[in-house]
Amino acid sequence: LAAGLCVFIGTYPWPLYSLLPYPVQYSPYDPTHVIAQLQLLFFSALAFTWLKLSGLYPPELRSVNLDAEWIYRKVGPRFVGALVTRYARLKARLGEGVRRQTDAVNILAGRPAQVVIWFAHTWPTGSMVQWAVGLLALILFSYYLA
Repeated sequence: LAAGLCVFIGTYPWPLYSLLPYPVQYSPYDPTHVIAQLQLLFFSALAFTWLKLSGLYPPELRSVNLDAEWIYRKVGPRFVGALVTRYARLKARLGEGVRRQTDAVNILAGRPAQVVIWFAHTWPTGSMVQWAVGLLALILFSYYLA
């Protein structure tokens, strides 16, 4: 799709020129532009042909190019393998800790409640009003001190 779009824009650029804010006086297919591009193409082909026939062009060797792909071909699997190993160890340790905590909670839940918690029983409404008034008085007092 991209190659087809490039060929279309290269052979028929006038729809893009019409989108520009100012009128364009450029003509890509006038004789000087066409001859200049053909000269570049011809002389580059001539240079490669001459280098190949004279033996100066280096021979093609079967090899592996170690470019940026080396990262995801060699280093990537090692890195991911190390992460997976560490994740498995961490998961095993956390699983053991959770299992111990679950066992402790199960043991405690099986015992009857022996301690009466002071805040757990019902409080009368009047005492809550006293607490609220006391906290508001404390806030008002600290406001006037500051």
